Amino acid sequence: MSKRIGLHTDTNYPETREPSPKRSRPDPSAESGLNPDVPSTSAGITEPLSTVTPQSTSDEGSTQSALPMKSYNMRAPPISSISKEVYDKGGLPRIEPGKVLNDEYTVLRFLGRGTYSSIWLSKKNDSGEYNAMKITRSASLYRTAAEREIETMRLIQKEVQHKNIVKYLGDFEMLENEMKHHALRFEVLGPTVDKVFHQSQQTFHPNVLKSVIRQLLEAVKYIHGINVVHMDIKPNNVMIVISEENIREIANSKNVESTDYRMDLTSADSKITVKLGDFGIAFDKGSSVHRPRPTCTYRAPESFLTTTIDFPIDMWSMGCMIHKIVTRHSVLKCGETEEHEKTHLLNMAETLGPIPGALFQNSQRPEYNDYFGVKDCIDRGTPDVHGNFVKAASEYLNHEDALSFSEFTRRCLKYDPKERLTAAEALDDKFLVPNEVDLVHENEIPPHPTEPAVGQPAASQSSATPGDTSVQKESSTSCQ
Repeated sequence: MSKRIGLHTDTNYPETREPSPKRSRPDPSAESGLNPDVPSTSAGITEPLSTVTPQSTSDEGSTQSALPMKSYNMRAPPISSISKEVYDKGGLPRIEPGKVLNDEYTVLRFLGRGTYSSIWLSKKNDSGEYNAMKITRSASLYRTAAEREIETMRLIQKEVQHKNIVKYLGDFEMLENEMKHHALRFEVLGPTVDKVFHQSQQTFHPNVLKSVIRQLLEAVKYIHGINVVHMDIKPNNVMIVISEENIREIANSKNVESTDYRMDLTSADSKITVKLGDFGIAFDKGSSVHRPRPTCTYRAPESFLTTTIDFPIDMWSMGCMIHKIVTRHSVLKCGETEEHEKTHLLNMAETLGPIPGALFQNSQRPEYNDYFGVKDCIDRGTPDVHGNFVKAASEYLNHEDALSFSEFTRRCLKYDPKERLTAAEALDDKFLVPNEVDLVHENEIPPHPTEPAVGQPAASQSSATPGDTSVQKESSTSCQ
């Protein structure tokens, strides 16, 4: 049994509801940035179940239980996925199902692991409440990162619990082998959007895709309204809400190799609810202390090139994510090495058009001073971005939707942060208007196209439809 020490907080927040449109600024004492050397907590997670809300699972207020459910069986991560060296000094505590934490939470099931934490399904012994327990490494660097995540979650939930943001339930400190660890408690959610949308062979109704995008934009609009930048928006950090009954089934299941999730994702009137999670590198927009490193594939150009961090970074990530969940292709592929950062910018220019250096001069990072050359431009040709996006989306959407998708996504992927859509503006885009059911031909949509090879631009996968005069080749960003 773990020893109980120090701080213990249970968080009682307002009932889940729509947030007030009032813009409020965070408490300046709340330090919500993370150490730049600490990656996102979701990096390397083997599909966490991440958290639970038995309330409405719809942005329209309907309950999921009233709809026909389908079972999605997904591989569960083994405890052996935590390598032995991760348990060394400064690492994770050794935990097994059945272990009691803090004298009040019984561990039921391993859910996954991140860069600085392991994640467990647990049950509060006195109330029977289920939690997703994130337990950190003991090194001070990681405990400090957890403390900042706690501050961020408290700030986000200070006035209202947004229905599209993962619910933080509290935290405590625990002592294992004389080493301190933070334990953060979250509600239990279902699988990530990335796992369901990309790996499933199912065809998802366009209205489901639009609903997911709308809900995420609502979450982004809310956090931007309280001056928080997420910094790591991607499909792996978006979870689908499942019912309380489904959570009990998972908790009581003896099958440790796979998990059954019950959801409705394919019908036009599906009431799916998603939540944005993992605020591990989120921070106060006004902070200049920390230099977080977002996931490369979804990272905005100014995050590479400059020291400026602002709300448009999240909207670039939204654009990349929207492209991924609609087309099942990444706009850009990215490696993990620092040297690949510069290669990534070349791939970006090849896929989305020339990158003008003038946009980033005011706060450019020194290592990129000579990167743009004498022409002050990263130029890899003039791709047909609009045609490529339309072709990729046409595998899943009708032609009118595919055109709207291309316009919408490209407005999120403007090189100039000032020209990018805000979350509020994006919510008014015509692409997000639900389709009339009889306009959608689900049986004509192929189930699962093949991903391009790593490093190969998504644009090379598609081009404007021959003979289609409604798709005009656009002029890419100019460096002139």
